[in-house]
Amino acid sequence: MSKLTRRSTGDEITGLHREVNRFVLFVALATLTGITILWITWREWLKHRHLELINSTINFMSSKWYYSRN
Repeated sequence: MSKLTRRSTGDEITGLHREVNRFVLFVALATLTGITILWITWREWLKHRHLELINSTINFMSSKWYYSRN
């Protein structure tokens, strides 16, 4: 275990530190990928299943009109 935590005296990144960084990066990328896939799937499902929903352009224009009136 000491070989993993202390390779030499200095400010070098140890093997354990490198493995932890790699694991954290993997978890972060897997989370972002999963969220992106879920978001795209949900958006496409809403687009085909609920056609009556307002799209973002109409929603933006409506809010601009609403706030200019008040």
